[in-house]
Amino acid sequence: MSETGVLLYNLDIYLSKTLHVHISHSPVDSGSLPLGITADYNIAGCKIVSRECVLLIEKPHSEKTPAAIALDIKKVQDITERLAIFVTDAMSAYWREQLISKLTAFIQVGQQCYIPQLAMDLREHFRKRLLRPQEVRFSPVAQLVLFYLLLRCSPDTVQDSTPSRLADRLGYSPMSIGRAYQELAAHDLCEIHRQGREKHLHLVKSKSNIIDRARPYLISPVRKTLYLDKFRELVPHLHLAGESAMAEYTMLSPPSVPVWAIDTQRWKRGTARQVWHDAVDPEGATHIVEVWHYNPTLLSDDRTVDPLSLYAQFNSSDDPRLRGEAEVLLEKSLW
Repeated sequence: MSETGVLLYNLDIYLSKTLHVHISHSPVDSGSLPLGITADYNIAGCKIVSRECVLLIEKPHSEKTPAAIALDIKKVQDITERLAIFVTDAMSAYWREQLISKLTAFIQVGQQCYIPQLAMDLREHFRKRLLRPQEVRFSPVAQLVLFYLLLRCSPDTVQDSTPSRLADRLGYSPMSIGRAYQELAAHDLCEIHRQGREKHLHLVKSKSNIIDRARPYLISPVRKTLYLDKFRELVPHLHLAGESAMAEYTMLSPPSVPVWAIDTQRWKRGTARQVWHDAVDPEGATHIVEVWHYNPTLLSDDRTVDPLSLYAQFNSSDDPRLRGEAEVLLEKSLW
């Protein structure tokens, strides 16, 4: 039996046991649905309490967010004129909260049946949702938030870092910071507590222990690397990065071509002003510029990028020399 077949079989048993009714299945013309929907879900039809339904069964490697799922459910309902229900075998408390806030019908097989159109909200114990493939590594904002808390905050100020306050400091929306908090909590690196209407974050271990636990999820801050032969940007206003930064922190010799870090927005503005030019051959470059996922200035006060981002860049390098120096850097820089 296919994975979808097993899920449907378990769904029938769960609903029959929970609702004490027989679930009958009916065909659905999936050809009338957008390609983007049929690519991300297995589609099946059924009748629940005399109501014709369309089941959007989550595929194993789906990257859909709760907001995208809610939109897909609405599209399917508009096209088929049937009640559409999202079906999965595991999800986080955050996902349940998001789907319920949008009144999106869903069934977490064996755990919860939320179908507001049928006045149903039946739940049992919750099973912790496995991380999806895209959640195995940190998002750039989550990593920025984690490093900011570790590098810039004391235990007292960490607890006072609400999404709205941190959003002001980092230049992101409170919603983006809130999502980053949820992501860090999903990796068991912090706990989120409500005090009135505000969310407060608590790191669950010591800073060194958190870095240890975060290692498998770190991403390189570098979005892309550019090799330039003309660079009119004011170099003193940029941070040394890459191997140039490693040479500042460790015993590595500096590279012959300096490496600088720049954030995406500043790079776009510079490109529009044509203040730099790509080298025809990387060997002929006079400057190497790393475009970062987040603004390196947010984590550094001096001419060199912060040590945690540098560690995240080189801790899984193919070059054993860089990997070794990255570990030395971490030991020297942290507590």
